[in-house]
Amino acid sequence: MMKSFFQKYKYQSLLLLVVFILYGNIIGNGYALDDEFVTGKDNITAQGFKAIPKAFKTFHVKDESDNKYEYRPMVKVSFAIESGIFGENPKRGHFFNIIFYWLTLILLFKLFRLLFKEFPPFTLFLAVLIFAFIPVHSEVVVSLKNRDVLLSFIFTLLGFIQVIRYTDIKKWYRMFFALLLFALAYLSKFDVVPYIAIIPIILLKQRKINIKTIIGIVILFLLAFVMYKLTKRGVMGRAVEYRVFMYFENPLYFEKGFILKISAALNSLGFYAKMLLLPTKMASYYGHSVIQVFSFTSLYALLGLIISGTLFYFFIIKFNKPDFIWYGIVFFCFSISMYLNIVAPAPGIVADRFLFFASIGFSLILIQVLFFNSKTKKYPVQFSQLNIKQKSISLVILVFFGGLIISRNKEWKDRLTLFEADVKNYPESVKLSLLTSSEVIVQLSNEKSSIKQNDKLNKMLFSEKLLINAVKEDSTCNGCLNNLAYLYLSYKNDPLSALRYLKPAYARDTIKKELLANLGIAYFKLNKIDSAKYFLFKAVKSSRGTKFTVPYEVLGSCYANTNIKEGILYFESELKKQPDSELLNVSLGQLYFLNKDTLVCRKYYQQALNINPGNTQVSGFIGQIDSMFKKK
Repeated sequence: MMKSFFQKYKYQSLLLLVVFILYGNIIGNGYALDDEFVTGKDNITAQGFKAIPKAFKTFHVKDESDNKYEYRPMVKVSFAIESGIFGENPKRGHFFNIIFYWLTLILLFKLFRLLFKEFPPFTLFLAVLIFAFIPVHSEVVVSLKNRDVLLSFIFTLLGFIQVIRYTDIKKWYRMFFALLLFALAYLSKFDVVPYIAIIPIILLKQRKINIKTIIGIVILFLLAFVMYKLTKRGVMGRAVEYRVFMYFENPLYFEKGFILKISAALNSLGFYAKMLLLPTKMASYYGHSVIQVFSFTSLYALLGLIISGTLFYFFIIKFNKPDFIWYGIVFFCFSISMYLNIVAPAPGIVADRFLFFASIGFSLILIQVLFFNSKTKKYPVQFSQLNIKQKSISLVILVFFGGLIISRNKEWKDRLTLFEADVKNYPESVKLSLLTSSEVIVQLSNEKSSIKQNDKLNKMLFSEKLLINAVKEDSTCNGCLNNLAYLYLSYKNDPLSALRYLKPAYARDTIKKELLANLGIAYFKLNKIDSAKYFLFKAVKSSRGTKFTVPYEVLGSCYANTNIKEGILYFESELKKQPDSELLNVSLGQLYFLNKDTLVCRKYYQQALNINPGNTQVSGFIGQIDSMFKKK
């Protein structure tokens, strides 16, 4: 029974084994870059099944700067279902990402079997195996946030399969299924868009479809997009997307011109070719300074020029008698066209995840190059038909690529491990410097930090060096300036140096709560209380509705050192607006204690304890006050 099952599903079973060999070590990983947008205890998806309707009513991203953009509800729906059944846990999230990756491989094998019926199944399995071993896929599989790519890929291939079924048996319900699947792909991520061209072009060659069918496929995609738009408008209303781009993310957001787009496209294409052929120095973010966007003479630009010319040449000469190379070019070129910075600037300029769909084409091209026997004009039917050279080359590629994947997976262990690994590869990346320093600051401020005590100074100095270089690369990086100021305020006690960085940042952004708070702290340390209160009041206003409490904490210190009664009046007025605030009650308790009114002090401490019974410091202080009363 088991033998017959394995014989029937041997390729699927082998692929399951492969994905767990390559990615099994990610199950112990925690959360990493941007995972908080789709999962985690603070995300709506932690609510389980009841979060599903909410997933359709929220933007994909809402960050601390109040940027709200993209609409990909299917991603959060998947995590909500996962949380509803198993609870919120990054280990389970990583496990299911592995399963989703396995599904992409099964569907890709199914698609190849339908498209290339005349080719041996073993050859098609080899193509899928190559796809499975592509190292740049690591970002998509390991990053929970990038489940959007996996889901879009799954729905896209399922839709493609339905369209093929329609062309074979002419049953209209197949097109209806395809419509729903493409709509779900849109609701996951827009990587499905190039298939509006890929599917007609390939089926024109494969099935000799007529113009009527081509028009029907195009209409199908348009209707799926309309369904996406209607879903978004129906549940989101007229909610406006908002995103502020920084220069270091992609200069093309600010620099215009067709020639600049061409140079960016060549550099992007060269980068992607390099990462497919020699996938070393992978990173979670690249961006300005890593990729020379406006150069026609850079190594990436020259490589991009060679690759584009080569692909065009083979597309033309193989047009009448297409082979795997020709089909690979179609898959690759149309898929990667979205991310060449011509249609629109890509965040980060380039990214490993942008290659996921396009690497179907790379797999097909490699099959033709490695396994086609030019003498017999045949492909291998089974493993034994591979010659020594093919086996040796294949083994070297799989071992090398597999080793890169397993090694890269470890670097995604958590945010700090990831950023430190990536910034060592690309110290010139402003974004990576910002991400690394931000995470170091979070860890240094956390009592349960994974950073050892004797490493803290080195981490701080390393972050300072990164940020200074980042500011040299891009002096408009407010996050870098603010993080530098924080380091000078918190660890060097140098408010004057901090102000040198905070003032130009404030000139560009007058509402960022962290920036305003740091300005308040700097002036407080310089004993310029009026200036400190001015910025702290602004910080309070900017942070309303958030968990950012620093402005109140520093204001409490300001009033404690200057005018206690004025502080009491201020915090009482704030408490009326936020009666359930533990911090405001504690602040009032402290000020009343300093004002020698222990009875009222105890009242506010008790209110704080009622809000948070687990606050041992407050309960201990209440105990001390009660002891004082007993002695009296």
